[in-house]
Amino acid sequence: MGYGVHVWGLMAIKGSYLALAGVGGVLLWSGLKGTRWTDTLRQIIAGKNPATTARTLGLVTNVAGSGVAGDAAAGSSAPGSLAATFAGYAGRVPYRWGGASPVTGWDCSGAYNYVANRLCSLPIPGYAPRTFTGQSHGPNTAIYWVWLPSHANHLTRAEVSTNDICLWMTHMGVAMDNRQYVSAYDTQEGTTIKNIDGGGPSGELATFWRLR
Repeated sequence: MGYGVHVWGLMAIKGSYLALAGVGGVLLWSGLKGTRWTDTLRQIIAGKNPATTARTLGLVTNVAGSGVAGDAAAGSSAPGSLAATFAGYAGRVPYRWGGASPVTGWDCSGAYNYVANRLCSLPIPGYAPRTFTGQSHGPNTAIYWVWLPSHANHLTRAEVSTNDICLWMTHMGVAMDNRQYVSAYDTQEGTTIKNIDGGGPSGELATFWRLR
């Protein structure tokens, strides 16, 4: 499931869409850097300075030797083929908590970061298109809860279609269609395609988003 989601407190942002995990990390980081926590949080929401904001919530994990190998396996893809590109790794890439590379394995958000940004030229929090390499984990699900309301449209379950983001509190993936989604699920199933309904973490409510 998700990487680096530790709940020190909850903050309401964008109404009912957001429960931000890691507020304590923001406060700690702000104290160490001598900045206001509101400024630190504003950087995260704006998707700025990934080298520091990722570490604010403990998101960065170095993946030794990951590089950008694996691009050739899926190819460089257009945004319209996000789901198809991601599905190309189903059954091939294992789940690795904190990973973000198809070579060494990845978790749910690490996989999304790599496929969406590196291969499909889509923006992710803190990274312009095609700048994410998989050398570090990058944004996790907690960051996406902050970032998506400003960069995507919230969808009802009935509106979900191919390439939409499926987001739980500790998990995320990409809709293949209105019934199924692809994600790096867990150590048993690895990168796989599952039913959207009932296919997420037990007890967590799914939300759905379409990038603008």
